[in-house]
Amino acid sequence: MLAECALCQGREAEAFALMDECVDQLATAGYSAEREEAITWRGELHLWLGQYGAALADLGPGMASGFPYALIWGGAAHLLIGDHDRALALLDRAVQAVPGDAEAYVWRGEVYERLAHLDRAVADFDRALAMTGMAVWPCVGRALANARIGDAAATIADFTALPERVRALFEWKTGTRVDGDPRVAVDVLLKMREAARGLRRSEHYLEVLWMKRG
Repeated sequence: MLAECALCQGREAEAFALMDECVDQLATAGYSAEREEAITWRGELHLWLGQYGAALADLGPGMASGFPYALIWGGAAHLLIGDHDRALALLDRAVQAVPGDAEAYVWRGEVYERLAHLDRAVADFDRALAMTGMAVWPCVGRALANARIGDAAATIADFTALPERVRALFEWKTGTRVDGDPRVAVDVLLKMREAARGLRRSEHYLEVLWMKRG
């Protein structure tokens, strides 16, 4: 948690130094399972920053042992480097292991969207939305999937459901106003995904990592 706090305050080197210290202390104490979990969490920090190769290096042991979060974040990293089939295989395993984890469905929905399995994508985003009141990434994903289906009304409904501060910032970043135009909404939503890199958690404290005016 201290590492996450440091990262959110822009102190990246300190965040990873804390994670390295955690990993080393667990190794010294002989807690091998906990050490593997800490390495997985370090991989998540790399994922958030768009450092997908480093993320996969840290997530590898956890993926091999079937640790659910490693499967989720490993699937995400493979998606973001373009390995959709590997991503889907990992996320299928993750959903089976932790069927109540909304982030797993968000990432699998994105894989389905990239593979043009749009009905399956919408179904996964629906599941994620039903599990959490933090609706940013399920709504973004479902809006983009519905745009590809051609459902303009559903696209705009999900865009409008996003927090106003999020919509306003990314309309400003793209220099556009959506005003009910699904094509413009898609541009704004894709800008959001680009800014978020490998982060699909919607806790407010993490917004500083991707909702930047610069």
